[in-house]
Amino acid sequence: MADLAQLEIREASLRDAISNEDSTFAALRGSSFPGIRKVRQALRDDQALLSFVVRDPVSEPGESDPGSWVFAITSDDARVFPISEFGEMKERISLYLSFTRSAGRLRCHR
Repeated sequence: MADLAQLEIREASLRDAISNEDSTFAALRGSSFPGIRKVRQALRDDQALLSFVVRDPVSEPGESDPGSWVFAITSDDARVFPISEFGEMKERISLYLSFTRSAGRLRCHR
């Protein structure tokens, strides 16, 4: 682990040095993820961005947390939906992906 920590420190130092010499690298390094507003503006009316957060539910006394969520963003709306646990979702996701791929309307990005 100590070796990994030293390598990460070295990597950060090298990235700083490259950023000082190369403005293109510095701009890429400083880029961030777009916010919902920018994503919505980039989507056409017939497009949607789905982002899944899959994890175990939180089991705190008095709290109800399904654990997993899907963020659905379209050009005119952004919503969040609780979803079933991953084990229950696997078959549904597989069916959905096979249908939409066969219809030629889905591109998946990971």
